[in-house]
Amino acid sequence: MKKLTLLLILLTIRFNASAQVPTPNPGFELQSVDSTPLYWGALTLFAIQIDSNGNSLDSLVFDGKLYGTTTDAHTGNYALELRNAYDFYAQIGYEGKAFAMQDSSQFYSPSLDFTNLGNPDVVSFFYKYSPMGNDSAYVRVKVYDEFFSEIASSDISLGGLVSTYTQVNLPVVYYQTGSATIVELGFFNSTPSGTTTLGTRMQVDDVSITTTTGISYAVGEENIKVSPTPANTLMHLTSSQKIDKINVFDINGKLTQSIKGDQKTIDCSVWPEGMYLLKISSGNKIFSQKTIIKH
Repeated sequence: MKKLTLLLILLTIRFNASAQVPTPNPGFELQSVDSTPLYWGALTLFAIQIDSNGNSLDSLVFDGKLYGTTTDAHTGNYALELRNAYDFYAQIGYEGKAFAMQDSSQFYSPSLDFTNLGNPDVVSFFYKYSPMGNDSAYVRVKVYDEFFSEIASSDISLGGLVSTYTQVNLPVVYYQTGSATIVELGFFNSTPSGTTTLGTRMQVDDVSITTTTGISYAVGEENIKVSPTPANTLMHLTSSQKIDKINVFDINGKLTQSIKGDQKTIDCSVWPEGMYLLKISSGNKIFSQKTIIKH
């Protein structure tokens, strides 16, 4: 019996007026008639096996909508909820996901217009997560300049059961100079290379993006260098410029330490092992550096 592959695209089309704000519908209170949040959406492509008679060979099961709203909110009446689908015949999982969208009347536009709004510095949100198997949630932000060149990004994996709403502050890391024009912000019910299990659910609420205006994100040969990596007890900064302040963020985006003054050597002996982000202020510039602590 011959097998054929049918590609199916699920798409939600919006018809409401646009709103020129950085994060439209951050609390997910605005909904369409099918209970999906306005200004949030995703395109999902399914590969469905059928035989030569047109009969499906797949066992595609949905645990509700891949993205929708729930009344289990942090504030207000609604929050975003992501669920997975799974094809048991092909053993392929389809993750729930949702991207912030600038204009709900567009056919599909998973991005935000940040022209003249300043450069995103921190993405904040509250979330709950109920994983099945080894699933982990995933959040990603990308920043593009007026030439559509990627100038910054950041991502985070969120694993384990989180039964109460918990805040995450995700710092944006800049590796090229420029002014933000387009920002992509997406929430995913599994990581890019991880498992996608039926029954895993993620709730997200109160999304915000903090911008820093008047700040030049410096990238290039003049960057402040951090060594060694990984570090154990001491971390050294190499720079000809005066350092005003160093903010240290852990892997969850939490500010763990703020160091003022022209510090070129940092005692990291009591820091827990893991990855950290250093936001180093020098004059009107901010330098972003990732480092690893390993004892």
